[in-house]
Amino acid sequence: MGILAILLSAASGCSRPLDKWEQRRPATFPGSGIVTHDGAPIEGAVVAFDSVEHNLTAVGRTDAEGRFVLKTFTENDGIVAGEHRVRITKVEVTGYDPEGYPLGEVNRLPQRYGDSSGGLRATVDPENDNVFRFELTTGKPAVK
Repeated sequence: MGILAILLSAASGCSRPLDKWEQRRPATFPGSGIVTHDGAPIEGAVVAFDSVEHNLTAVGRTDAEGRFVLKTFTENDGIVAGEHRVRITKVEVTGYDPEGYPLGEVNRLPQRYGDSSGGLRATVDPENDNVFRFELTTGKPAVK
């Protein structure tokens, strides 16, 4: 009986109370999606959702199938509700100096997608699945 009491008290002490910064965080909701470029999935792209309302950014990195899962504060915690400007980049190092430091970087996707004023937008709704699909193209975007 004594061992059971020790185990129960140890288990209940494992969770810590939220600190004042965690208490002030807005709620997050699951968010994920897929990125393709000229019809092919993009691996290693960084997808950033900049909240219009909050000074927060949720980020995800695409896998080999172009899929990403968003995080704002902790791994896979999701994204805040509301309107977001979306930036997508795939930066690669162009070379290294003899000491192993990068010499430069290049974005392998069209620059317009890496700029928050580039036109990509998303709305996160707490009542929806919030699965986004971004189909990027090399050519000029169609005017609609």
